[in-house]
Amino acid sequence: SIVFQFDVGSIDTRNEDRDNHLKSADFFDIANNPTIDFRSTNITKNGDDYKVTGDLTIKGVTKPVTFDVEFGGKGVNPWGVEVYGFEAE
Repeated sequence: SIVFQFDVGSIDTRNEDRDNHLKSADFFDIANNPTIDFRSTNITKNGDDYKVTGDLTIKGVTKPVTFDVEFGGKGVNPWGVEVYGFEAE
């Protein structure tokens, strides 16, 4: 399973005015909805790639979505822990 949470306050488009507008009630309303959440409901493997379906919640509204996920490889971090890289669209 996959579960992740984004801190919407961390938005950085390199344009402070745009960032503040995105954080406002016009868009993400971070005062009332500080995170974007995802919880997978199904993961299907196709070779080294995956289809990950789950529930995405933005501003209190939850909808099912499917991401195409590509396996980028694995390695060992500086602390000796094996890590894996993925890219999702």
